[in-house]
Amino acid sequence: MDENTGIDALIGRAEALLEAGDDKEAERLLRRAADLGGVAAMTTLGVVIECRERIAEAIHWYRRAAENGDRDAMAALRACTTTRAMKPRPGNGIQRRRNWARSRRW
Repeated sequence: MDENTGIDALIGRAEALLEAGDDKEAERLLRRAADLGGVAAMTTLGVVIECRERIAEAIHWYRRAAENGDRDAMAALRACTTTRAMKPRPGNGIQRRRNWARSRRW
């Protein structure tokens, strides 16, 4: 079995687990697939993590997938960084502009 087949099998099992409501085990399998280089796994992992409100970690996975050309990850990354940057925090004006500039690259 080649590496891509293994990645696809992990993603398939993870998607079945998500459908069954086992997010924790699905996240573990997606993380394995993403670590093996599965770009779709990186994006899906980002979604699962974002739903758990671990935004910084979700951005990490969206960014990795976007850097590998995944358009869904690019859109998710832009939405996350734009939304996150808009939350009012003291002194975040410069960071907001940096986040927006980074998201515009994709």
